[in-house]
Amino acid sequence: MTNEELLQQYKDGDASALEQLYEQNVGLIKRTAEKCLMDFGYLSKDTTTPWKAASYVDELRQELCGEGALVFLNEIQSGTYDPSQGKLTTYLYPYIKGAMYRWLEKQRNEIVHTVSVCDLMPNGAENEPIEFPDMQSQSVDQIVYQKICFELLRDIFDQLSEKDRSILGHTFGVYGYKKYTLDELGLKEILTVDGVIKARDAALLRLQKLYDGSQLQLWISVYRILSAL
Repeated sequence: MTNEELLQQYKDGDASALEQLYEQNVGLIKRTAEKCLMDFGYLSKDTTTPWKAASYVDELRQELCGEGALVFLNEIQSGTYDPSQGKLTTYLYPYIKGAMYRWLEKQRNEIVHTVSVCDLMPNGAENEPIEFPDMQSQSVDQIVYQKICFELLRDIFDQLSEKDRSILGHTFGVYGYKKYTLDELGLKEILTVDGVIKARDAALLRLQKLYDGSQLQLWISVYRILSAL
């Protein structure tokens, strides 16, 4: 039975048709997840990098399939699909892919930035290293530490090219740049989403090189040594 026939059967009151429709399209969700993982650079033989290790990628894959399943069910139940406009899978694909991209974008922002800027936040805090959490909940010592980190990072940031500053500034919404989504940044820089991701990762690598041997690296090292005493 085709997807369209099962969908009509579900609309006619056969609840079991929804489960059969989902099982029939699990492959679409899984293939889309693989495509998104590939687009974001997670599928690699480099298992020494934390965000490319097989166990971590498996977790991402499961999360993406969960996101895809949720979108699939929501769209089916919404009743917005019009069979006259084409196949059901053609209708569903951009919704599923879009949800997965948004989830990966959020995840990647946290992971890539944390690793590439060498854990600017103390004690492995989960907040984005550049965007510091509410200072009212921290000690004076931590506030001073983070403000100095932010200022020293700005010195490194300003050494980047104008394009790299724009890419990173708009990605993380820092140093006076408005935070953009991948799609918005792509429109601004005239790049595809994949092009934005590659440009961002390249900019982060250049930032990493500037970080090595910098006053920021020295400050973080000294702070951690003193904190351990």
